[in-house]
Amino acid sequence: MASKPAPNEAVDEPGSNPTRQQRAVYSWHEKRNSDAAIDIFSTEWFKRTRSFLEKHSNPDSPGLRLENLDKVEDLEFGSFFIEHPIAAFALWQFLQACYALDRIVCINPLSYENDRRADETKLLGWEKLPPFQYLNACSSKDGKIRKKWIESIGQLKKEIESGALEGDMLVSRLYDMYTGIDRLQSSVSGLRLGFDESLKGLKFKREMLDRAANVVEERLRITSLVLKLDRSKPISAPESVDAEERVADIEHDRPIKDISRSRKEQNPSPIPSARLRKPNKRARKPRATSPKKVDSTANSVEAQARSNSKITVWAILSYLMVSLLVIIGLLLAIFFYTLSRP
Repeated sequence: MASKPAPNEAVDEPGSNPTRQQRAVYSWHEKRNSDAAIDIFSTEWFKRTRSFLEKHSNPDSPGLRLENLDKVEDLEFGSFFIEHPIAAFALWQFLQACYALDRIVCINPLSYENDRRADETKLLGWEKLPPFQYLNACSSKDGKIRKKWIESIGQLKKEIESGALEGDMLVSRLYDMYTGIDRLQSSVSGLRLGFDESLKGLKFKREMLDRAANVVEERLRITSLVLKLDRSKPISAPESVDAEERVADIEHDRPIKDISRSRKEQNPSPIPSARLRKPNKRARKPRATSPKKVDSTANSVEAQARSNSKITVWAILSYLMVSLLVIIGLLLAIFFYTLSRP
């Protein structure tokens, strides 16, 4: 009796959901107890994979196989995902981390709306580039994305030193940069793992990993520039502190106004038409009440409090920025240690 032929995993039934590529990605991550591919069975990924399959329906079409390419910049993500879904999915995650960090750094919340829209359009254009054309533009000396990063980080530094960006908005943006860098570092580690296990001995493997490593190194270097601030320039306190100070000013001025009102009530201004009368000796003169004394040091104490609040805000921001610098240094050390491993 003839044995039943084993199913060919390289070929899907028409319209099968999930596709072979989706199943391969899920199985690989499941064996490693990783939740990185938790959305691989989503409708979005199914539609994306089917569009790749329709575009590259002929497995022998030129440019589909990585070995047929002359340079890695010509690689299309769709063809790469069909042929090597595990490595391509790791590359996808790395690219998404890059795109997210682009939005944090290159879209300035303080700029005019038209400028923000122009930057958003520019970033969408970057995301449509083939993967390694994008990475090359991020790390090469004349790369347009690298130039935009340097320009944006320089602008951020000016806004911090001038006090244009302060308080909660500054803390939020620094925190977003930290989380973006952390995500980028995690994704490049996953990229190396996926490439090492699914692209053994394949052409361009080392070059592709080096391109990704160059992007991480360059972005960490550029980002660290924002922490080199001029500490001689004070950073103004956030709006919440100013609001509290305004309340204190009102409370401080209120006793003075009450005293003035009391004086007017007790000593009304004379009316010209009123008839003057001799005071009644038997009538007991009301005892004048002395107004409350206002502390002469109140203004100096208040000024000192404002100064202290600004110093406190600067100390908090300095701590955040130094912490971010230390984290970047640690990430660089871990990154280069990981690259040095065989």
